Amino acid sequence: MGISGYGASIHYDVSNVHSGAPSHVSAACQPTPTHITQREVSKRNKYASKAREQGTQFIPVILDTYGKFGDGVGDLVDHVKQLAQAELTVSPKQLVK
Repeated sequence: MGISGYGASIHYDVSNVHSGAPSHVSAACQPTPTHITQREVSKRNKYASKAREQGTQFIPVILDTYGKFGDGVGDLVDHVKQLAQAELTVSPKQLVK
């Protein structure tokens, strides 16, 4: 999937990992949930070079079944926020009455 605007373009891939799966239980209990970071690394290894070839950035968006999420979620939100701010034709103060 991709988002473009104002000269910036990103591709992202969304994945869900199940914390209760036998292969993820111990990783899900860590302060930094390694089952999520491992999936982020896997997605970056698979798609980042292809995105660079196309002149875009790649963001892995990984969530688990109990609400934890990886850094890519915040990165995607920041990107969408920047695009939304660039799209504003009136200031937020003008919208408040």
